[in-house]
Amino acid sequence: MEITLKTAVMADCEEIHDMQIKAFSALFDKYRDVNTSPAAESLEKITERMEQDFTDYYLILLNETKIGAIRVVRLENQLCRISPMFILPEYQGKGYAQQVIMLAESLYPKAKQWTLDTIKQEEIREENMEIILKTAVMADCEEIHKMQIKAFGALFDKYKDVNTSPAVEPIGKIIERMEQEFTDYYLILLSETKIGAMRVVRLENRVCRISPMFIIPEYQGKGYAQQAILLAESLYPKAKQWTLDTIKQEEMLCHLYEKMGYVPTGKEEKIQDGMDIVYYAKQVNF
Repeated sequence: MEITLKTAVMADCEEIHDMQIKAFSALFDKYRDVNTSPAAESLEKITERMEQDFTDYYLILLNETKIGAIRVVRLENQLCRISPMFILPEYQGKGYAQQVIMLAESLYPKAKQWTLDTIKQEEIREENMEIILKTAVMADCEEIHKMQIKAFGALFDKYKDVNTSPAVEPIGKIIERMEQEFTDYYLILLSETKIGAMRVVRLENRVCRISPMFIIPEYQGKGYAQQAILLAESLYPKAKQWTLDTIKQEEMLCHLYEKMGYVPTGKEEKIQDGMDIVYYAKQVNF
């Protein structure tokens, strides 16, 4: 399911207010911070902010369902501030907050700095945990192999592509790649938990290829793949182009890459009836 941001208008203030109360009510019940809690703010406060020339309000949509809102304050010196941003309780803990922040940042490409604040005593929840890429070494091959089998298991069960599926690759194939001078392997960490891996192949003419990249099933569908790709791209600032491929019949995977700026190259490869590989490329503008 897709998270999108829709510009809010004055007519949305009442609904934003209702969602804000619901989103912050648990924290208000815990701290009883009547002077600072968004759960205790009046509708007029939101209306006042909506009228500010330097404020942009967005509704957070999950497909077509409104699940929260975010306010971006445009400050001087190309600074942006998020205050507030919230998700309704029934949609919390699913990684949507991270996706929203990344989407908001993408809307202000000239911003030099972003700021926000939160309650220090609130422990990090899963949706606020940080995705990290950690360089993998030869000793990680066995664990990468096990995660790869788990991550691609459902696709293998669906297509039974015994000659191409990463789910049936031997560990020797991963060791062989790890030894390549032009290959960089990364473990994908959520806080300190290993949830997948990614291989970046450094090709000629400043082209980088992602092959493979995977998240284990219990962490799929939470926006972590998108974050991992963005992190990988940031590690190679001189790359002019990124490439990858996926199964054409897997619409959600294709949509993920396309919304990140990857465009079909026109090259496709038939694996078997009902299964084709489609190739993507993303140009990087300097």
